[in-house]
Amino acid sequence: MDFKERISVNFTNLTKTDKKIYNCLLEHPDYLINHNVQDAAQLIETSPAALVRLAKKIGYKGLPDLKIGLEESSQKNQ
Repeated sequence: MDFKERISVNFTNLTKTDKKIYNCLLEHPDYLINHNVQDAAQLIETSPAALVRLAKKIGYKGLPDLKIGLEESSQKNQ
């Protein structure tokens, strides 16, 4: 299951912050792919912990898995 599918399956369980992160990552996947978690969180205007919580909430083991899933998803859409 890719990033978008994981979000759609878990959409009703997402908080306002989760949805903000999701929308930002859809528009700018490079924020997380090309940056460390602190820089990505600053670009998205959230906390590193919120990024980790979202990753786990949608079924990833952690942030590294989310980065991989996001990169695969963005490559499919190019």
